[in-house]
Amino acid sequence: MHFRDIRGNLYDTGPGHDVNEELARDRGEGPADRADLKALADAAQEPDLNRRWQRLGQVLDLNRFLSFMAMEVMAGHRDGYCLAKNNFRLYFDPEPGRFVFLPHGMDNLFGRADLPLRPHMAGLVAQGVMELPEGRRLYRERAGFLYTNVFKPELLIRSVEEWAPRLEAVLEPAPARELARQLGLLKERIGARAAGLARQLSQPELKPMTFENSTARPGGWRIVDAPDKGRFEQLKTAEGRAAVRIQAGPVTSTTWRSRVLLTTGHYRFEGKARTEGVKPLPFGRNHGAALRVTAGKARASARLNGDAPWTTLTLEFEVTATEAEVELICELRASQGEAWFDIESLKLVRLP
Repeated sequence: MHFRDIRGNLYDTGPGHDVNEELARDRGEGPADRADLKALADAAQEPDLNRRWQRLGQVLDLNRFLSFMAMEVMAGHRDGYCLAKNNFRLYFDPEPGRFVFLPHGMDNLFGRADLPLRPHMAGLVAQGVMELPEGRRLYRERAGFLYTNVFKPELLIRSVEEWAPRLEAVLEPAPARELARQLGLLKERIGARAAGLARQLSQPELKPMTFENSTARPGGWRIVDAPDKGRFEQLKTAEGRAAVRIQAGPVTSTTWRSRVLLTTGHYRFEGKARTEGVKPLPFGRNHGAALRVTAGKARASARLNGDAPWTTLTLEFEVTATEAEVELICELRASQGEAWFDIESLKLVRLP
């Protein structure tokens, strides 16, 4: 990417990390009072949704921003602008009079193969776009186009393989071996992310969840990270109720997930679980059996370890966006033992 006119303001993160905060002005002959940034922040927060898209288009290169958003999410840039309000630069191109977002500091990629294609957006401009039906539609279309025409896992993996010998050649044997190990893991993560994106793009767009008497029963559950040397199965409890049983292997971090689309509101996710002989993992902060959601900052219920009878687990969370894709999760993180989740008890309650 290049610009014919380089007189515009170039911004970077500084005391603030978003367009409505005090970004660092690296260079430029634009307004020193950051009036250009204020115009972008005001457009992103335009309360009249029918006017917001038009206002954004006057101060932001929307075509480039849709690609920027899609590629940050597809590459799993969890420390970038869209997901964390970090690691980005922002240039005001004087010729069309619009801002362009530039990726920066991309050092934390492809971490989660199942990162939702439509995650919670932290950046104000990303939120402003995704709160609009037109923005969500075009974002989905752009992600599909880029996956088909740009996001080529075989080319990404080949690039890793081409660079590896050059890097290993300047390292001592021990660091070179560690680099080779890490690059192998990176190639695996790229392939897993590509498969995860293909699965998500093949599925129809989610529709907002329907509640009856403030209650909904999530469906479409799927297992993620089946327990190595353990077991996962759906069966009946002694009382004849449908349940999921996760038997831990030596290092188990297994989840059972349902993806839902929720509108602005206050919710409670709840369900019954029990454990037998669950031994926590010797690392990490989260142990045992629990319910969890990905809505803004991930939240979890109380956790069950050891031997615990059927217990109702609950957690409350907020959805602040007009619409947000949320994953409801039953999980077991353990080195031994088993957890049961009562499928019929799993529900989502919309609170006043």
